[in-house]
Amino acid sequence: GLLQLRRGHLDVQAHLGVIDDAVDDADGELGVAVNRALRLLAGELSLRYGGGRVQLGSALRVTPALRLALHGGNVAGRDLRSGDATPSSSRRGASIALAAPLELGGETLTIEPRASIDAITSDRADDPAFSGAWQRRQVALRALTTARLALKWRPIVGFTVHAGATRAIRPPTLLELFGNDGTVRGNAQLRDERSDGVDAAIVAQRGVGPIALDARIGASLRRQTDLIALVRSSPASAIWLNVAQADLLAWEAALGATLANRLRLSAQFEGLRAEDSSGDPAYAGRDLPLLPRSRWRVRASVPNLQVGAVSLTPFAAVRWRAGRFADRANLVVLPPRTRVDSGVGLVWQSWRLDLRVDNVLDANDQDLLGFPLPGRSWLATLTWKFDGPQPVVEETTL
Repeated sequence: GLLQLRRGHLDVQAHLGVIDDAVDDADGELGVAVNRALRLLAGELSLRYGGGRVQLGSALRVTPALRLALHGGNVAGRDLRSGDATPSSSRRGASIALAAPLELGGETLTIEPRASIDAITSDRADDPAFSGAWQRRQVALRALTTARLALKWRPIVGFTVHAGATRAIRPPTLLELFGNDGTVRGNAQLRDERSDGVDAAIVAQRGVGPIALDARIGASLRRQTDLIALVRSSPASAIWLNVAQADLLAWEAALGATLANRLRLSAQFEGLRAEDSSGDPAYAGRDLPLLPRSRWRVRASVPNLQVGAVSLTPFAAVRWRAGRFADRANLVVLPPRTRVDSGVGLVWQSWRLDLRVDNVLDANDQDLLGFPLPGRSWLATLTWKFDGPQPVVEETTL
């Protein structure tokens, strides 16, 4: 659930999420007898203040923004056979983030520094062998810092160069720590994931008569330490583990066209080389599990088509994903996948209704354990805003 309130430069958000899982495996078909129910509750309350542009001299402007947040979660369960409650786990934290984009010479050059600090502590209960021998561990309060410096240079109208560098620390999520749906299990021993990376991109826009064209090419390089990855632990189960080190090189290209300010066509391609560089001779140089080397998407939509008092945005998209490996040793290959999606967004006054059909052709897909994933799916999302309608936004990522 999400509640968002905006007034002037102030934005307040409250998030709440609940996951319930019950795994009854009396015969031990999953490799170990699991007979437990699990409830995971997580929430966050955040406040963001953006004060608007501040002029500093004749050629310098800054747009500061500050975000404060409190977040936490609790994991509780019970044994399905005895009905007894199992030891609970919890996590609490607070974060502060600051951004201060600086514009030099109008909008020709923008320097965007961002930084955040997240203070977290947790109490973890773990029973890795499902034997009832619970272990409790208190993780001391720690400060996780993330920093990014980005540059945006626009030498001429319609042409922009982006570049940036990032250093980040990500704590494991509650699902990665404690989740258990019978086949994918959490790991309460996970360490924080650390990454250093650089990225660059060129974006161009040009109008040719009734056609508006836009294009983007970019690349990024990232080294991750203690990467949190899903790894097969048996033919029928997987667990979240830390990979000591991994190198990821990604590149992308996108092309879009808007015809007569009405029909929107776009195509995107992404390539990825995600290599295990942990030094373990069994896995060194292998692809990381579940990450395809390439994927692409083409999409057509008619944004904000007015039909009486209703604004419609119908769309159709085709996605393709290359084959990928299911295990760190790269012995189990998951086949490529092609998927067709379609839908329509409707906006009327303060209401918005999104209707979509994912995987229209009911194409087969499977997870890293070979279990089938959902086929054709019908989804409906209804949104109401206090302060008026929100236009249907064009989807821009793979």
